[in-house]
Amino acid sequence: MKTHSAVLSLLLTLLLAGTLAAQKVQVEHDKDTDFSQFKTYAWIKGTPAATEVWDQLIIGTVDYELKRKALERIANPDKADLLVTYHAASSGTDLRLNSQAGDPTYAMYGGEPLPGMTPWSTGSLSPSVAFYVRKGNLSVHLFDTRHHKLVWAGVAKGDIAESNKKKVDQLNSIMDKMFAQYPAGKN
Repeated sequence: MKTHSAVLSLLLTLLLAGTLAAQKVQVEHDKDTDFSQFKTYAWIKGTPAATEVWDQLIIGTVDYELKRKALERIANPDKADLLVTYHAASSGTDLRLNSQAGDPTYAMYGGEPLPGMTPWSTGSLSPSVAFYVRKGNLSVHLFDTRHHKLVWAGVAKGDIAESNKKKVDQLNSIMDKMFAQYPAGKN
């Protein structure tokens, strides 16, 4: 009976590992940015998960990962070094996200200019950023408030687990993979 139990346990572990491995994580960051300069961050509105519980779970998991990177969460986006947002597309159609006025934070900041800027000065000479968040994807974006630009983005793609327990395990695995690629300093 012990052998049967051990084999069942091993199969369950491999099945769960297969489910977690199905999520592909891709991270990109601005190689010219010195990430050691960032000390604080604040959340801005993105595209939240379908339920408040999952929204808070995702935010809490990102908070945990950023705290591990020695970043402090503050409430006031005007005082933060980084603005953080996430976009989840778990049901319905894909999301197409576009920046406005050449400033990728403009639309995600609720259409309000960043601290110290006016609607006429928030744009930069850089091109607009447009990207898709496909059904089943989760993306996390970090924006440098001083330079008004996207400096880090992580995207997880794949099937979403069926049970809540597996979804939580999947989320933890995804965030571990994403933030393992957060640069410690300038590359």
